[in-house]
Amino acid sequence: MAIKTGQVYDAKDITPSFKLKKRKSKRTELINALEAQFQVNIAQSDIRKIKRAGQLADYIYRSQFGLVTFSKSGFQGKVERLIGERGHCDDGDCLNYLGSVIVPIGTVVTFYDQPDFKGAQMVIDASQSEIRLASFFKLRFGEAVSTTDPSVKWREAVRSLKIVKNR
Repeated sequence: MAIKTGQVYDAKDITPSFKLKKRKSKRTELINALEAQFQVNIAQSDIRKIKRAGQLADYIYRSQFGLVTFSKSGFQGKVERLIGERGHCDDGDCLNYLGSVIVPIGTVVTFYDQPDFKGAQMVIDASQSEIRLASFFKLRFGEAVSTTDPSVKWREAVRSLKIVKNR
């Protein structure tokens, strides 16, 4: 990560305290490169909070242990690793379609069919064990996966989501 930061900012000796300059074009270039390299989707609200290289490195590291979403069933297609919350998935803060997900142990994810955490909800509770949903076409609701509205087509309906790490 330090190498890419040095390349983008044309700087040497990148340390955790290195300030990510306010120049939006450089910051965007760096974020886009790191998102692609590490299969991470950094929320727009989180990008604004990241001021130093160390904060960005920590975010990338933590996301490797977060929710993993796939655009296709069977854990195939485009991959994105997410942490935190996404108030507006329509803004590119989430995949357009969810094919499958892996929710790590100690995590509870709530999907909403409306922006700003409103509307019907689907909760995946991986508090006790990792949950792997291989297909959003064949969702089975029960103890670990529940919904307030089973008629919602969750594959394409997610408009916001919250991720809570309990450990």
